[in-house]
Amino acid sequence: MNRWKAFRLRRRLSRPSPALKSVVHRLHAHLGGVPDGSLALVEIGSAEPAAISLAALAYRLASEGKRVVLADAAEDRPLRALLRAKGDSGAPQTVSLRGQQISLVVAAPDPTRMADPSVTEDADVTLVLATVDSAVGADHLAASVGKAVVMIRAGEATRSSIEAIATQLRHARIAILSGILIGTDREDYSSGLPAAVRGTSAEPGDGLFEVLKASGQ
Repeated sequence: MNRWKAFRLRRRLSRPSPALKSVVHRLHAHLGGVPDGSLALVEIGSAEPAAISLAALAYRLASEGKRVVLADAAEDRPLRALLRAKGDSGAPQTVSLRGQQISLVVAAPDPTRMADPSVTEDADVTLVLATVDSAVGADHLAASVGKAVVMIRAGEATRSSIEAIATQLRHARIAILSGILIGTDREDYSSGLPAAVRGTSAEPGDGLFEVLKASGQ
């Protein structure tokens, strides 16, 4: 990731849009229902917005006094660039995020070689940003998290590719809590939650959640 792009991401993080605040609120709500305080954000064609969202969530949690560990296992390691981390892959390092201290672990080039799970033992919250490669699977994520939210950029994935990734998460025993669809048109107010949960009529993007749940459970 070049310097200009990293700078642009940091600027978006420091000036969160209403959409970013909404995503962070949803992720925070999901985390509240996870007893062990660990959550993965799996990105499909959305590595940069997913990185911003997870970093913003980490900042919010750290501001609440939580000890947060961020793990960057996404393609091109966007969190490493966003947080200007310079340490070796696999080793925890402390980074400053708008004045808050957060522990960051950057996965090795081989995504199956995640960091030793012991690095999260003292953490209140563990957040993992991940890209799931169907050729590799998601078993390497299971040592750190048991729940996931999937973020998909509109137009970046076919139904079959979404189903394949959801199946990989299921095989790793990682439950999909919801899906977040970004990059839609102005008429698409997708929540990623099924209508039965919302108690309202169907929305344009609800099919995303149904595809994920059908494949991932």
